[in-house]
Amino acid sequence: MKTALIPWLKKWNRRIHYHLGLFTLLFVWIFSLSGLFLNHPDWFSERAKWTETFRDVQLPKTGDDQVTANEILRQLNLSGEKIYGFSYPEEEHLRFRVIRFNGLTGIDADLLTGRVRVRSTHWSLAKSLSNLHTLTGVRKVWNESNSARDWIMTWIWSVSIDAIAVALIVMTLSSIYMWLQLKPKRKMGLLALGLGTAVCVFFLWGYSLLPKG
Repeated sequence: MKTALIPWLKKWNRRIHYHLGLFTLLFVWIFSLSGLFLNHPDWFSERAKWTETFRDVQLPKTGDDQVTANEILRQLNLSGEKIYGFSYPEEEHLRFRVIRFNGLTGIDADLLTGRVRVRSTHWSLAKSLSNLHTLTGVRKVWNESNSARDWIMTWIWSVSIDAIAVALIVMTLSSIYMWLQLKPKRKMGLLALGLGTAVCVFFLWGYSLLPKG
């Protein structure tokens, strides 16, 4: 039974490993590049260029801020993850932001007149990649009471991130299995595994042992 199981396990382990590798290939490159951009912001230092326009919209007679914001975006032909939680110095104004992977738009709507101030900026490819690294639509990041994602693209992207995370976990486990099958390579593999584990453990717990001053 054991001898029949091992060839089957080897075959399917390899298939799962390289198919998951092909599936995650571009995603891993995106996260790698965006990680470099986040770690070295001076490589692509740029100042955001904002454009400002004013539009008149028809506001709904009833409804909460969510309904009003959706109607404003529909008439402005805009979409994205809405961010609330900003101060309201004037009660008759609705202010929120709409964030996308490649840009940000600020909305300031006068609820009495229907006059909307729209401030927008578009990000470069480097900034967009960095934004992909962090934008999941999780509301608690922006101190919002509503924790639901409200843009279909952030839903799709968050599911993709979950899939990539699971795929990478499976790939690392399959790599360990393949490494254990190569007896001549075990020593070098053990060294690489030990070094990576040591660095990871240090940044998770070991740094707390360093002097505080």
